[in-house]
Amino acid sequence: MPLAESALPGRGGAPLVYSSPFAPPPFRDLCGARRVHAMRTPARGHTFVSSLVEALPVRNRYNRQRSRLRIMIDPLANVAGSDDPLAMLRACHDRIRRQIELLDRLCRRLPEYGCDDEARRAARSLLKYFDTAAPNHDVDEEHSLFPRLIDAARDESSGLLERLAIEHVELKDLWRLLRPDIAAIEAGKRSVLTPDSVRRIRRAYLAHLDREEAELFPLAAARLDEATLREIGAEMTARREALATQR
Repeated sequence: MPLAESALPGRGGAPLVYSSPFAPPPFRDLCGARRVHAMRTPARGHTFVSSLVEALPVRNRYNRQRSRLRIMIDPLANVAGSDDPLAMLRACHDRIRRQIELLDRLCRRLPEYGCDDEARRAARSLLKYFDTAAPNHDVDEEHSLFPRLIDAARDESSGLLERLAIEHVELKDLWRLLRPDIAAIEAGKRSVLTPDSVRRIRRAYLAHLDREEAELFPLAAARLDEATLREIGAEMTARREALATQR
């Protein structure tokens, strides 16, 4: 079963080059503010290559069974195109859930096996994802999806979008607190994670993703027309192409 994947151009996030107009506290000021759109480019095909971390049982020379993390390459192409941005966002949610699962398994594995090569690779995957792809997913929502929902359904969406924007900030804060421990594991200097900190970020992320899928995406599908969704998809694709040029 795949435990995690690292986002690369195609289905992952976008570079952090935009300052969010939805960052609290002045969210309500946005409703009357001028909207700034990101760069738009025609949708083009893309390829996504992921790094999957899988738990596989192996035996060492002392015949002890242990869980070893093995890096696998899984090429995926055009799973969600720019003509369906909501599917692209859901795909990002799936990858975030896999990374959260990796974090949980790493926390449970460290006390027995310590900061070995497999743990360091898992930590590297977490750093790569939560430093780049996860916050860039927020950029897709805050710069492309949220402003159009405000235009199309202000009364229905403003309260929800305010709450989601606040949760984005809270999730970044939780990651900022956890990141030094993950970085120390990646560097081979630490061999433990605090279970409470892992539970907090897991609970917060999963609740946020569920809320978006239960409330945000259905509202967007109901209130945004096909032309608007294509615009959103084009902007998201442009961000992924910009990310590709930085690698």
